[in-house]
Amino acid sequence: MPHHHVQVWIHLVWHVRAGSPGRSLETQAWLWPAVAAKAREVGCSEVVVGGVANHVHVLVALPGTLAVAQLAQRLKGASSRALHVQGFADFAWQEGYGAFSVSRDAVPTVVEYVQNQAQHHREGTAEARVA
Repeated sequence: MPHHHVQVWIHLVWHVRAGSPGRSLETQAWLWPAVAAKAREVGCSEVVVGGVANHVHVLVALPGTLAVAQLAQRLKGASSRALHVQGFADFAWQEGYGAFSVSRDAVPTVVEYVQNQAQHHREGTAEARVA
């Protein structure tokens, strides 16, 4: 039986579509765990989710059986369905996403960045923290 060792870390970011109602902090309390649950369901072994009212950040250890595009599609789709079920009928994500590879050494820095999005945006340090 062949053995595979895959260690690929991906940082995904996607935004709310212009004109779509943003999410509140109360929504994030249940939306982030829903996104994380979907990521685990599709095989991601490590998952960190965060963001602010107009965008989402997800850091995952990507399984060798899943393409980045498939992961983004599944996470955005699951989060859209969750929002619609909760009554956000007019909500939509913009098309596309950002995907960035992350070195193993940078994972702790990106975890902190994803978990503290509100603080980074309040302080204006969101762009400077992760290149």
